[in-house]
Amino acid sequence: MEVKLSKKLYDDEDSSRLDFLVSLPIWWPPELIITSLDDFSQAKVALDLPMIVDENASMFPIPGNKIFCYGNLQWVGIRNDPRNLRPVISGFTFIINEDFSIEILNEGPPCYGSGGTFYDGNIYIFGGHIKTTESTCEASKYNLQEKSWKRLASLPNSTSFSSCIEYMGLILIAGISSSKKSFAYNIELNSYSEFLEGVEDCKILCKYEGYAYLLNPAGNIYESEYKNPFVWKIIKKFETEKIYEFVRFQMVYEEFFYFVEYVYGKYHYYRFDLINKEIDGSSWRENLK
Repeated sequence: MEVKLSKKLYDDEDSSRLDFLVSLPIWWPPELIITSLDDFSQAKVALDLPMIVDENASMFPIPGNKIFCYGNLQWVGIRNDPRNLRPVISGFTFIINEDFSIEILNEGPPCYGSGGTFYDGNIYIFGGHIKTTESTCEASKYNLQEKSWKRLASLPNSTSFSSCIEYMGLILIAGISSSKKSFAYNIELNSYSEFLEGVEDCKILCKYEGYAYLLNPAGNIYESEYKNPFVWKIIKKFETEKIYEFVRFQMVYEEFFYFVEYVYGKYHYYRFDLINKEIDGSSWRENLK
């Protein structure tokens, strides 16, 4: 099956756009996997990666028809021999170009298992872990032009495995937190305000035509008031497997929101119909261990 990159991965006036879903492997082999939106039952290895990554890696499209990747990393002693792995964990940052070449950047923030989004020339990343199992409150931004990291004000609560979107000039942050509160980051003020309370483990965020949507493991779909990030309501419950923390990739394409996750040794894709507010999911790729 031939799968090609879309002519435009990113649309500044609308949202992230791809014609395939993307996923990194768990441990071995180090490959980038893609599957066409036209046929979810098919999967293809797009390229070999020069590193081993774990389930905490994340990625999303950025301008220039590229994909920004960051997370946890284990370097390989001998490229094709998994017995020669070096037991050293560090943060990584790299960009996958349109031709699938890889640009390895300077080491990323100390957190992995974090969430991020692109806005106005910068990558914003929130929460995660610092090479331990403890959640953190850290926040950083990466300037694509300067290729440098800058520390931001810390989150009010520790958050890991975050999902982030820019919405109405704020960056909404959802994830597994130390409290049942979700916060919005004000870019101009470098500060936070609470946008949702009392919802445990808010997991997935997306936006479409002036509305923001949030999905959580309890099976609830929340919708914001039109162009208002501070008023939400439950619009539907969905019956599917619990959404776990290892969401690898997410995007809006046309009237659908797609995300890929890792659950119990398998990759799963989900598709959320943003018009009819329906969601479905299915396994599509076995774990590559």
